[in-house]
Amino acid sequence: MGELLAEAGVAEDAAWVQFRSVTGYRWSLPIEEAREALLATHVDGQRLNHGHGFPVRLVAPDRRGYQWVKWVETVRVSESRDLSESVAIFVSGL
Repeated sequence: MGELLAEAGVAEDAAWVQFRSVTGYRWSLPIEEAREALLATHVDGQRLNHGHGFPVRLVAPDRRGYQWVKWVETVRVSESRDLSESVAIFVSGL
């Protein structure tokens, strides 16, 4: 993610990076933490399967598994954290 954010030319006031799944589930990381995260397509040399988030899954070191967003569809950088995240997390579990 660090290379991707650098290549994108993120604004100086950017503070959060949101990862959104095709299911609507989303999780945000502080930008400095997001720079250390990975967008994985493979594990142990094998392409991710659907159950593990194919085609792209967020890998966030030192975070709990439910924060490793599967089926990442979009990555968005913003000044503030999206407060609707908690609603999306609840709804995606229904």
